[in-house]
Amino acid sequence: MVDRLESLHSIGYAHGDLKPQNILCTNTKNNNHLYLIDYGLALNFALNQDKNFEFRGTPYFASNNQLMRGKLGPRDDLESLIYLMFYL
Repeated sequence: MVDRLESLHSIGYAHGDLKPQNILCTNTKNNNHLYLIDYGLALNFALNQDKNFEFRGTPYFASNNQLMRGKLGPRDDLESLIYLMFYL
């Protein structure tokens, strides 16, 4: 999952809504894959560096910065990922 987020962040986007329902897994004999879905709340953080936003997403997995309506970025996805791992 970290690799998926790294790819997304490298092109300037933050997912903004990490939760178990937005992760798909496939298990086959030869390969296991994770897919990150639902980019409806994705944000281009490179273009929106100085903007604060209304809260959008799932509060249970949201970063503190996101709950406080601060500037969003990759760190918020990583914090949400930590909450997701605790949940699982």
